[in-house]
Amino acid sequence: MHMRNRDYDTRLLEMMQDISEHLNRQDKELELIVHKIDEELHASHQEECEHLLDNQDLCDLLHVSKRTLQRYRTSKMIPYFQLKHKIYYKLHDVHDFIEKYIKPSGRKLPDTMEQFKI
Repeated sequence: MHMRNRDYDTRLLEMMQDISEHLNRQDKELELIVHKIDEELHASHQEECEHLLDNQDLCDLLHVSKRTLQRYRTSKMIPYFQLKHKIYYKLHDVHDFIEKYIKPSGRKLPDTMEQFKI
């Protein structure tokens, strides 16, 4: 009987080790998947952030005051979003706003932030 318990304990221990190894492999695979997703989200976020203007950027681009931008936002003329008390505008929304509300001045608008130099 003592031998039977030892065999049972040995088999149980082997099964637990197999399960533990399997779970460790799954854990490593999940870590790789999570890392890849994080990288893709970060790249996507970086790309989106490259096309954002803050209040000062837009004031400089449009040659208007911050109060004028506030009026545009209040009247829903230009879409915006706020992160940590700071206002941002998407470059394509700024393009749309200019096409709709601003008279042409002959100046070409920047397509990317690299072209946006005040």
